[in-house]
Amino acid sequence: MTTSEFTYGGQVIEFFKHDEKEFSELLDQKISRYNDNSEGLYFKEPAANIDWVRNKPINTALLELQEEWRKGYTLISSQYHTLDFRAQLRKPDKVIKSELRTLTEQVRADYERSRYERNVSETHRQVEITLSIKRRKEEAKAAAGLAAALAALQEDEEAALADLRRAYAEPACSQ
Repeated sequence: MTTSEFTYGGQVIEFFKHDEKEFSELLDQKISRYNDNSEGLYFKEPAANIDWVRNKPINTALLELQEEWRKGYTLISSQYHTLDFRAQLRKPDKVIKSELRTLTEQVRADYERSRYERNVSETHRQVEITLSIKRRKEEAKAAAGLAAALAALQEDEEAALADLRRAYAEPACSQ
C-alpha cells in the first residue's frame, strides 16, 4: 500500500490504519482555530480574520478601510486611540473557502506524515521485540545445552570416581 510519498509493506508496516474519525477531529480543531484567530502581528498562520492596523488620523484610516470593504472584507470590531486605528476584519467568503481547502489539504498531509512516523516507530519497536524474543530463545537453548554438557561431565567424573573406588577398594596382595 502506498500513499503519495509514504510507502508501506516494505521497510514499514502499516500498524496504524487511516482513521477517518481521528482525521476529522484534527481537521475540526484546525478549522476551529482558523475561524477563531486573526492574522496579524502575533498570529502568522492563516485565519478567517485579520488584524488591520493604521497609525493615521481616523479620517485617513476610514478612507483606507473603505477599500477593504469594497474587496469584500467585513468589520467585526474596531478601536481608535490617538493616531492608532485598529480593526478586526473578516475575510470574504470566497477567500475563506479557498483557504479552508488549502488547510484541509495541509491537515491531510500532516496527518499522513504523522501516521507514517508512528508506523515507522511501531515497526522498529516490533522488530526489537521479535529480536529480543529470538535472543531469549537462543540464550535458553544455549543454557540448556550448557546444562546438559555440565551434567554429562559430572556423570563422567562420577563414573571415573566409581572406577577409582573399585580399583582401590580391593585389598592389596601381601607377599
